[in-house]
Amino acid sequence: MKKSVFLTLFFAVLSVISASAQKVDLGKFVIDKNNCTITNKDTKETFNLYGNYEIVESFPDLCVKIVDSFEDLDVKKITTYYPNTPENCGEFREVKSFPDIRIKIVTSFPDITVKIVDSFPGIHAN
Repeated sequence: MKKSVFLTLFFAVLSVISASAQKVDLGKFVIDKNNCTITNKDTKETFNLYGNYEIVESFPDLCVKIVDSFEDLDVKKITTYYPNTPENCGEFREVKSFPDIRIKIVTSFPDITVKIVDSFPGIHAN
């Protein structure tokens, strides 16, 4: 009996640890690696980390700093509309209207850091 209770507790703790390892806390935002999303802790808004984006100067959903190393997300820019739609984690296409997410490029105090890549986009935050 003791053994089965211990095993149940052990597996419960392991599942909590595994679930928390899939979430990355960036301060104001949390990245969910499994769903490839980022959530604002204050507003509870969740955005996909793929899709169409628009660069704005005011009222961004996310402030982004482009870096060469130690990035949270590797981004591959998609330039064609069909058949290459940005549907994989880290794939983005710039649009002028109806974006999935509005970003502001910053040099300090970013919400997330990104590295522009030609292949293997995705989340690399620890």
